[in-house]
Amino acid sequence: SGTACNVIPSNALLEGTARCYEEYQEEQTPMIINSVVEKICEEYKAKFKVQVSSPMQLINNDPALLTQAKKNITEMFGHDNWCDIHEPFKFSEDFSIYHKDFSALYLCIGTGKDRSALHTQTYDFNDNIIKKAILFWIKMTLDILYSNE
Repeated sequence: SGTACNVIPSNALLEGTARCYEEYQEEQTPMIINSVVEKICEEYKAKFKVQVSSPMQLINNDPALLTQAKKNITEMFGHDNWCDIHEPFKFSEDFSIYHKDFSALYLCIGTGKDRSALHTQTYDFNDNIIKKAILFWIKMTLDILYSNE
C-alpha cells in the first residue's frame, strides 16, 4: 500500500500470524479471520481476499520419549536441570512437519535460570551446555536403540 502519508492506496496488503494451541482452534481461526475481514470490508465497500497457510502444526511429545528424557536428564544432571512445561507453546519451527509421521520429542535445552532471554541484546549462549546436550542425546539414542532389541 506504500509509505506516502496522506494518500489512500487503491490496494493494501495486510499480513499477520496466529498461533493456536488446540486443533479445533486451528480449524476455527481462518473462519474467524475471514468473518472479521468481511465485516470490515463490507462497511467500507472494499474487496478482500484472505489466504491462510498453516505449515506449522501442533507438536505432541511422545509420552514414552518424554518420560525417558526426564529420567535421563535428572539422572545425568540432577533434578534441578529438568523443568516441566505445563502450558502449550508453538515455535515457528519446521519440526512439527517431521513429527507428523514419526514419534518425536521436542525439548528446550536451556542455558540456565540466571541468563538473559533468547533474542535480547544481552543474550549470551552458554557454551558449557553443548557437551551436556550431546551426552544427553547420545544417551537417548542408545536407550532407544537398545530398547528395540
